[in-house]
Amino acid sequence: MKRIFEEVKEDIGLIPQSLGSTNATGRWYPMKNYRRVLAHLVCGAIASGGTAVIELDQATDAAGTSAKVITNATATITSNTKCSSVTVALTSTGAGDTVTVSNGITSVTFTQGSSVVASRTFADAAGLAACINSTGYGVLGLKATVSTTNVIITSSDPGEYTVTVSSTNVGGTITQASQDASAYVEVEASQLDQNNGFVYVAAKVTTTATVLCGVSLQRGTPRNLVAQQVGASAVV
Repeated sequence: MKRIFEEVKEDIGLIPQSLGSTNATGRWYPMKNYRRVLAHLVCGAIASGGTAVIELDQATDAAGTSAKVITNATATITSNTKCSSVTVALTSTGAGDTVTVSNGITSVTFTQGSSVVASRTFADAAGLAACINSTGYGVLGLKATVSTTNVIITSSDPGEYTVTVSSTNVGGTITQASQDASAYVEVEASQLDQNNGFVYVAAKVTTTATVLCGVSLQRGTPRNLVAQQVGASAVV
């Protein structure tokens, strides 16, 4: 049985960094010995309304000469939408306020009022968390924890569900912000403009808010044995 490190070349696509409504492009890697490439973006907190876009670009050499995007090789993370974790801040609540939570499959709306799980109503952060965590009335696959007036929502089985949150404010002030999210773009080497010498790829990230971003780049389906170049490793 082949080990993962023997089948996929793992490299740093973009060194983790804070991007404030700007963009950054990582190192350029040759595709001559690989048939597929995947860029995996991981983001930290994104304020409501912010986005982070990852794209795979192509160039003719390791200096990024004549760089251009690979057609359709982009993916966008939007704050509070299909994230790994979202924080809901209940600065204040009032009659008519709602919080809608989705696990990527189904959505449930909770309404401000007395904290009654069976009615999907909440008076404060503890009440909202109790509603979300309810087996019969909550959101399947998600769990909520409380920190003062904040509710942090994550997947109860990490990697199996996403978290999407929206709210309406009628009598109070409820806001939400994603705490971490990820996206990936995968491309077949034949999609590169190889006839004109575009055989290098790099990941580019563009944000519309201040976001901590990092990218791993994986080249797969190798023509030869993969040789990982890392500072340390362990195989058990």
